[in-house]
This record gives sequence, C-alpha cells and structure tokens, in this order.
Amino acid sequence: GVIRSPEWDGPALYYAERRGDRIVVCVSGIEAIARVLSHVSDISSGGYVLTSPDGFSYINSVPGGPAILYDMGDSRVSRRRGDWYETDLSTPELGGILHKLTPATEIDSLLALILISVLPISLLLVIFALGKFAVEQRLIVRPLEVLATGLAAWPAEALKQPTTTPREIESLYRAFEDAAARTQAALSSLAEARNELATANVELEVRVDARTGELAVANRELAKSNEGLNGALDALTRVQDKLVLQEKMAALGNLAAGVAHELNTPLGAIISAASRSMNGADRSIVDCITEIRALPEDEIALFLSLLRIAIDDAAALDPDATRRRAGGLRALLAKRGLVEARNLAVLMANVGLEESLSEARALASRSDAERVLELVETITSSVRSLELVRLAAENAARVVSALRNYSWESSGAGAQPILLDRQIADVLTLLRDKLKRGISVQVDVPGDLVVLANKDRLVQVWINLVNNAIQAMGDSGNLRIKGERDGSILRLSIADDGPGIPEDIQDSIFDPFFTTKPQGEGTGIGLDICKRLVSLAGGTIGFESRPGRTVFTVELPAMNPLPEAQR
Repeated sequence: GVIRSPEWDGPALYYAERRGDRIVVCVSGIEAIARVLSHVSDISSGGYVLTSPDGFSYINSVPGGPAILYDMGDSRVSRRRGDWYETDLSTPELGGILHKLTPATEIDSLLALILISVLPISLLLVIFALGKFAVEQRLIVRPLEVLATGLAAWPAEALKQPTTTPREIESLYRAFEDAAARTQAALSSLAEARNELATANVELEVRVDARTGELAVANRELAKSNEGLNGALDALTRVQDKLVLQEKMAALGNLAAGVAHELNTPLGAIISAASRSMNGADRSIVDCITEIRALPEDEIALFLSLLRIAIDDAAALDPDATRRRAGGLRALLAKRGLVEARNLAVLMANVGLEESLSEARALASRSDAERVLELVETITSSVRSLELVRLAAENAARVVSALRNYSWESSGAGAQPILLDRQIADVLTLLRDKLKRGISVQVDVPGDLVVLANKDRLVQVWINLVNNAIQAMGDSGNLRIKGERDGSILRLSIADDGPGIPEDIQDSIFDPFFTTKPQGEGTGIGLDICKRLVSLAGGTIGFESRPGRTVFTVELPAMNPLPEAQR
C-alpha cells in the first residue's frame, strides 16, 4: 500500500513478497515512479512493470503479466517471454528497472502482415534477377567469350563476329577488328622492315669485307710509302749532315790562315824565349851565384829583396808598362843628380821597381846599384822566359782546343748540356785573327746559361753568325754578343754595326743558296743551315736590320744551371 515512509519526505510504495523462508520488502518513492510513468505515452495495450534492482516487481499494470521480471541490463531490444514481448525502458532516475510488455499476438499479427506484403515483391525480384542473368548470358557473356576466344587465336585465325550481339558489343567488336587490322598491317610492315634490314646487313657485310680488303691494300701501300718516306727522310738527313759538314769544312778553309797565324804567334814567342835563354847560357847561373856570394851582406839583402819584387812582377812581360815605368824612374834618378843614368832606370824598370817603392829610392843613392840590378835581371830573365813559354803554349793550346772542338764530329746527333759562354769563347778564339783587324768585341754571356743541344750543330750556328758579322763590318767595327735568360728561354744576340741588310732582300736571306757575296766567297746556305740547326734544337732564329746596325737573335730552350763540378 501507499504510506508515508520515515525514510522519504513524501509518500512511498512498499511491496512485500515471500522468497523462500524470507520476506523481502521493497520501497520506492511515489514521486520517482510518477515521473517515469509521466513520460510513458503509449499504454493502450500491454502494460509496464517496474522492477527493483534485486528483480522484484512492485508496479504491475499488466493484467495476467509475469509476477517477476528480472533485470535485462541496459538493452532496449524487445524479447519474447511467453505471451509477451518485453522492452527495457529503464532510466537513471528510476530506483528500479522499467519494462514495457506487449502482447505477443499483436507482434505476430504485424509480422504476418509484413510477410504477406513482402513475399510477392521478393518473388518478383527473384524472377527479374533470373531473367536478367539469362539475358546477360546470351547477349553479353557469350558474345564476349566468342570475342575473347577469337583474340586468343588471333593472328593465326581471323576474328569471328558473334551471331547475335547488342549494338555496344558489335561496336566493341568493330573496334577490335580495326585494331587487329592495323596491328596486322604494322606487323606486316615490321616483317618487311626486318627483311630489308637483314638484306641491308648482308649487303653491309659484303661492303665491309670489300672495304676491309681495300683498306688492307691501302695499308700495305701506305706502309710502302712510309718506308719510302723514311728512306727519303734518312737521305735528307744525310744530305743535311753533309751540307753542315761541307759548311764546316768551308769555314775551316777560311779559318786556316787565321788559325795558322794564331798558332805561329805563340810558337814564335816560344822560340824567342828559348833563344834568349840559350844566349844567356854563356853567363851561367853558377857565375851569378859566385858574384852574389862576394857581395857585402847589405848588398845581398838588397839583392834578395829586388829578386822577390822581380819574380812577383806581373807586368814585367808587358813592354808598354815597362817603358812607362822606366820614364818615372828616370825622373826619380834625375832628382838624385843622376841625369845620365838611363841604363839604370831601364834595369830598375825591368826588375819591377817603381818610383814609389822604397827600394827604388834606396837604390838610387847607391853606387853599386847597377851591378846588383844586373845580377837580378840575369836571374829573372830565365824565369820570365819560362813564363813566356807557358803563356804562349796556353794560347796555342786554346787555339788547338777550339779548332778541335769545331772540327771534331761527335758520334750520332745526341743532345748534351752546353755552356754558352765557353762555346762563344771557342768561336772567338778561332776567329781572333779576323778580329785583330780593328774590330772591337764586347761579350756579355753569363756563365750559367746552359742549353741542351747537339754541340757540333750549335757551334756551327755561332761560327756562321759571327763570321757574317765580321764580313759585314770589314776592317773595323763593334761586335756585341749578349746572352740572357728569359724564363724558360735562353736568348743570344749577335750585333754588328755594318751597313745593314737591304730591305728588299730581307725576306730571302734564309732561302737556300741565296747570297749577296761575290762569287766564290759564299755558298748561300749558311743562314739556311743556321735556321735548320736552330729548329732541330727546338729554338728559333730571327733578325732586325737597319743601316748601321744588324742584330741576329737565337732563342733556345733553357736548362737549369749545371753544378760547379760538371762545368
């Protein structure tokens, strides 16, 4: 019944029920139940059951409904219980679980009505699906199978058109047929191209074989031509070497008189010195020593001092220096009152005395000065004769060495390091007789200029250029030889102040057999040989000329300076 509960502020509903040997009492607020039921609008059929969380039913508006409905959780799905369908309508505000109960007869009637309505439609759908499947099999699938079979057999067999096809399938077939025709045409063209390519390959192989044979023949002919060219080149090299040798021999012929004179001069000096030594042999060294021993002690000291001066006198062999010295000594003796002491002054000059020396002043006041000087001159004359012989022999040796270096032909044409200053010195030695006529020579070639070249060929270049310069100047002039290094290039110039080369022939002076000299004085191959030999050494030759000055310049690859031990 509904009574006021001490636990609630409002009325409450109590419900008691036996459970085995226990009586369970449930309570729920009336207001809460009212709020839940106020939201339920459909109570025309069926009813509602409010169940406690423990599963007790304390509101049952369904006559003949189940006495107790257990908790179904939060599921809202209807569930059949005997003659009823149960739907959960529970809310959090409710102290229990609210279930809607609908008679099963209503639900079954609704289902029967739905089944009666849907079954004809389902049957129609099944019939439509079967008809569609049959139509597709006949009108689409089978024509496509026929077309696929034809494509699989193509191009061995032609495409077969299906007998009955819809318009779309027929269009597809026509498209495939056109594509097949184009493909067949392309395959035919490709086959023709392949056949043409095979034919072209065969023709190309034939042509290659033919050209290979022609090339082999041409190679053999070229090899023969190369052999001929090599032979011609060897012959040309031999001819060039012969021309160089002939030019060298011609130059030797021109140098013969000068070389003979250069050798005759030192030989004459040697003979003269030897004659003087032989003529002075009548008065032997032993006699001089005897006289020296007889001298007083102070005169012996004076003699030894004068002898050292005479032996160390470097200018004693120079007649001009001796004459100048004698003039100064005569003036000194005149101041001492010895006006007629000309012979004494000459003796003093011959032994190397000068007016500034203390020995000369002391000797001028002695009465025995002439006797002491004669003894000193006797001793030193033999020494000076030997010195003259040495100098003359060295001079002759230089001439012979230069001549040998020029005339000697090295084996092969190998290049070797060449010191330019020494080679120029040898050339000037060979041409010294021509240079004595009044030609001034200025040489500025550093000692560290080294080139790698054939020695015989390079010296011929210098001989030709210097000899041409001498011939251009005649009996007088200035010859300037200058060498310098410019990076990796050595430059050597030979300048003369002759009349110069006429402008109208300057383009022809390097031509073979071109000469401006009188007949018999030149072959016309000197400058041509110079140009060829310089080119073989990896260099160049050129010139500048104007009236009163001509300069020939040779440029050659430079080498690093040689160590002192290799010079």
